[in-house]
Amino acid sequence: MKFSMATVCLGGSLEERLSAISAAGYHGVEIFEQDLSMHTGSTNELKTIAEDLGLEIMAFGPFRDFEGAPDGQRTELFHKARQKFSQMNELGVSRLLVCSNTSIDGSGDMSRIAGDLNELGNLAQQFDIEIGYEALSWGRHIWDYRQAWEAVQLADHSSVGIVIDNWHIMARELPLEEIQEIPAEKIVFVQLADAPKMQLELLEWSRHHRCFPGQGDWDMEQFYKILGKIKYDGWISHEIFNDKFRVANPKTIAMDGMRSLLPLSQNS
Repeated sequence: MKFSMATVCLGGSLEERLSAISAAGYHGVEIFEQDLSMHTGSTNELKTIAEDLGLEIMAFGPFRDFEGAPDGQRTELFHKARQKFSQMNELGVSRLLVCSNTSIDGSGDMSRIAGDLNELGNLAQQFDIEIGYEALSWGRHIWDYRQAWEAVQLADHSSVGIVIDNWHIMARELPLEEIQEIPAEKIVFVQLADAPKMQLELLEWSRHHRCFPGQGDWDMEQFYKILGKIKYDGWISHEIFNDKFRVANPKTIAMDGMRSLLPLSQNS
């Protein structure tokens, strides 16, 4: 397995976050769209910084409210997708995270959703990019990883797979066992987070109270065993939204995150 950390886990400038992630021993980094909008240098400069630190930019995202969008929005959405793919080629990143639609205007028709993912896959293939589709736990129609997997299967495209984020699964108290029905090669990457048990709306809980494995109340060992059973050997990425982490020393937080991965690395 290769370990990555999303830049949103840490505070400080983008350069400081990348440096902290590299120093902690991660192999890669997830870059978020807001990172690029706040970065004062060029895309090529950002790519060079990551390369010099020994980091692969392993994923970019998120691309939101895409699948099932109204007909009047589709042209603009595909235009945005093409722009993202060009930008990703400049960054040297080959995976795009596509979150399930949260818009009230989005269609829940599975054939429509799958068709949109297939068409996006066709466009992504032109740029040598892989689409990772993720079920957000607060998604309008797709909020269960099993629904996302059904959509990916129906899309039936070599460039379209699924992202497994244990936070969205465990927050909804969904069964883990059915992850074993997904071929490991169709999992684009896995995102990892723990959490304390709290009575909050899903979005607020997710955006402010995630933590590293072992710091929360979930049975992460069970999730690790599932990954072992399907022989998953791809990217594992921390995606931790936590207000306290963002105001702490980024190097300390990155090191804590790497230590939290020891049980998984020892079992891989």
